[in-house]
Amino acid sequence: MSRPDAMRILTALTALGDDPYREDADVKKLTGPSGLYRLRVGNYRVAYQINDGELVILVVKSGARRDVHRNL
Repeated sequence: MSRPDAMRILTALTALGDDPYREDADVKKLTGPSGLYRLRVGNYRVAYQINDGELVILVVKSGARRDVHRNL
């Protein structure tokens, strides 16, 4: 992952820290029992879990679209 891509992902995650359910972010709840969400940033996907009790966003996996959805 290039540094500019990493910085775009970091910026998007920082914005989610203010409101993890914000409507203007490209966020989708993933199907299945995992309770994970997907954030799309360009060609990359970040799979994450929201821990409401502590207001923490735990990033589970990030990478290219074809790789992130495997083995979640």
